[in-house]
Amino acid sequence: MSRLNGLQEEILANELCPLLSRGEIRDLVDGLFPERAGLRAEDAIGPASTEDGGLTPAQLGWVLSQLTIGPDARIPAGITPHELRAFLEDLVFRLTRLAWPATPVSYRHASRLRVSRERARGGTRVDGPARPEAPG
Repeated sequence: MSRLNGLQEEILANELCPLLSRGEIRDLVDGLFPERAGLRAEDAIGPASTEDGGLTPAQLGWVLSQLTIGPDARIPAGITPHELRAFLEDLVFRLTRLAWPATPVSYRHASRLRVSRERARGGTRVDGPARPEAPG
């Protein structure tokens, strides 16, 4: 890993901690830009958990699943509500998979995500993904 990549991962780790502690839209926007540059939040979980011992994929995913982004939300940096909701849903899904890696995503779980996305598009409360069902 180059020094630049290490620095970028440290910056992203520093963006994840406020997401956990405050869980505000502006913090989500701050996390979007490093991802656009090719970094993945999953790669920064380790360094971020060093700064905040309570930061786990499950905890961060849950906090993010509680965010609501309405269709008329005023989002900084020219990001549209639709774009930020799509990033949020994807990030929550990825964190959920990281928290429970051996558990396959069932059809029922995928249906819940679809319902959550529909609610998000309507500006109602965003329900986070339920914990995937245990196999068997």
